[in-house]
Amino acid sequence: DLSRRVAALEARPAGGGDTTALAASVAALAQKLASVAQAGQDATRRLARIEAARAALDAGQPLGVIPGAPPALTRYATAAPPTEASLREGFDAAADVALKASRPPEPAGLPARLLQRAEALLTVRVAGRVVAGPPAAVPLDEARRRLDSGDPAGALAALAPLDAAATRAMAPWAGAAAALLAARAALNAMATGGATGT
Repeated sequence: DLSRRVAALEARPAGGGDTTALAASVAALAQKLASVAQAGQDATRRLARIEAARAALDAGQPLGVIPGAPPALTRYATAAPPTEASLREGFDAAADVALKASRPPEPAGLPARLLQRAEALLTVRVAGRVVAGPPAAVPLDEARRRLDSGDPAGALAALAPLDAAATRAMAPWAGAAAALLAARAALNAMATGGATGT
């Protein structure tokens, strides 16, 4: 008899029998769960798309269309982005042009001209670092070392002391490096839910 009474109490809905409010509450909860599940699926798809774009960026492949992507990424939807490998490959040629562009005008006296030419021809390295040579040699050497160590942002920073002529000569290379860094930053911001419109 006691077991029958407990079973009857367990079967009876809470609230004394008014099931309309309970049914509405259960339906609302089910709808919330469905929307949370959908949001989770959308977030998973978005992260998967961002990771695919990151892999394409590292490989130098077009990223494809990424919904809500900022200009730093949309510019590579169909065009191949620069890579660290391409930056390393193109650095020496750009640096040679920058070295030639940074030569100061020849001084008036013969001894001063000879000294300037000797400095332009000779580059002194100590422990693998340039310590004397053309004015642009030291920052270019530092940029090369940072680039070789996998630090394109540091390489760009190392170019800051270049004179105007050398900076102009390095502009195409520096632009490609800055574009790669901007695309990486944009992907990181999208992955962490940051603003995507800028």
